[in-house]
Amino acid sequence: SNIRSISLQGATLQGITSDHVEQVEHELGLVESYDSKLQLATTAIKMVRNYAFNITPINHLPTETLTRIFHMARDIDSESVDCVALVCSRWRTIALRNPSLWTDVHLRPTFGKRFYPSLDRAHTHVLRSGKAPLDIYISSLDISDLKYCGSLMTDTCRLSASRMRSLSLNFEGFGQNELDVSEHVTSTSLFSNCTPGLFTKLVTRSQGSRFFGGRHRMGNHLQGTQLDEEESQLEAILASITVLDLTGLFPQWTSRAYHGLVELRLATFSSGDVDFIPEAQLVSILQCSPELRILEIGLKVIRRGDRTSNITVSLPKLEVLQLGTTMSPLRKNGYLDLVRFLTLDYLPLDFTMRCHGQPLTESSREQTKAFLSRSNITRFCADKVVDPFDFLPFMPHLKTLILSHYESSPTGRWDVMEPLDQQKSSTFTYPKLEVCVVLGYLLPLDEFRSTMERCQARTIIIHGGKFYRGTDRQTIDTKTVLEELSRICPDVKFIDTIPKLIIHRDFFFDSGAP
Repeated sequence: SNIRSISLQGATLQGITSDHVEQVEHELGLVESYDSKLQLATTAIKMVRNYAFNITPINHLPTETLTRIFHMARDIDSESVDCVALVCSRWRTIALRNPSLWTDVHLRPTFGKRFYPSLDRAHTHVLRSGKAPLDIYISSLDISDLKYCGSLMTDTCRLSASRMRSLSLNFEGFGQNELDVSEHVTSTSLFSNCTPGLFTKLVTRSQGSRFFGGRHRMGNHLQGTQLDEEESQLEAILASITVLDLTGLFPQWTSRAYHGLVELRLATFSSGDVDFIPEAQLVSILQCSPELRILEIGLKVIRRGDRTSNITVSLPKLEVLQLGTTMSPLRKNGYLDLVRFLTLDYLPLDFTMRCHGQPLTESSREQTKAFLSRSNITRFCADKVVDPFDFLPFMPHLKTLILSHYESSPTGRWDVMEPLDQQKSSTFTYPKLEVCVVLGYLLPLDEFRSTMERCQARTIIIHGGKFYRGTDRQTIDTKTVLEELSRICPDVKFIDTIPKLIIHRDFFFDSGAP
């Protein structure tokens, strides 16, 4: 236009008339009208977008159902709630009106480009959680040999500590030397400012195996992680804990943290200063927690002398028991020492036995059978257990059998399985199995088929591994295995993925898997 041509002349304009001025004023008025039209169009677009969300099937669900779905997604990925709050106005409203969606607070004391965004997210979760109890997680990024840097997180720790319900300390990504020189200001701040009675759960994960404690407790003779907290104050805080899930990092065995527990898990990733527990200390811990419902011992249990030879420990409310074997002094066999003195009520028990492919000593095998006979085992998980079928007659109420990484007897005494006869049937009473799940195995087919027939198994689910027959261990194809097992079981399934609906710790089972 003429006006545009004049504007291109630069700072010294010539030939401007009153008509030009009137034209500019007219066009400016049009621009202002366009602005209001753009605002109306923007509003219309937002309304259409919200309407589009409303016609999406998930948005027809009631608010209570959506809230439950958001909680389930949060349990899988704690950062999903941040995404939910950005999807649409309805989802954001639901998310912000439910403080319980924001109770997971993740602190990552590793300085780098993701440090401040992670810290901001944690701070936002603390603020949006209102007054709800918090589950706090301190962990490294998925990178090894990181520098531990927690000093910049103390404000967020102090803000959240009084509402801390559970604390998870995951130091797997940090080197042991890095942890030794750290002042652990984040952990100290959380312990110092938490509310005893509200704080009831502690989870640890560390590559090394060591103790942790307060000042004046960790002597030079015992290497460990020291918090900048008086030992008496730390013990008063730990005394309120009812759930301990510890791997590689433990309060000392005499700590009050082990008193009054309902869940106790002790394990280690590797050998170290604390990859075992004296049997006498374990007995003392169990005696101080008679209400235990879940017990997992993944440490070596070392017996020193005969101090516990005649002791019994009663755990009348125990529902889940997981035990691993300890290597015998000759390092040829393992033993489950805990079953020797443990007595239970007759509640249904989920029992997991991990033997690392080691045969049990003869005495330990007999003690284990005696324990099974006096207990009400309804689910038995055998992980790398040699000859697990030997134990079945001692569990008459067993409904679910899980064989994980099964090791057939090294003696080969079942390579040729005897037929099912009356003498064998009258000697033992086998349980009636609802389901048998096999995860990763090398099984003699004849033995397995005969055992499942005796147990009248209703469902067999198989994932991974092979079946064989004969002393030369000749592998049998899947079609033949399926045909032979189908003769004695009405429902046999070979699946490609590990079943997931029936779950406990390392085991995943789904009796309804296709």
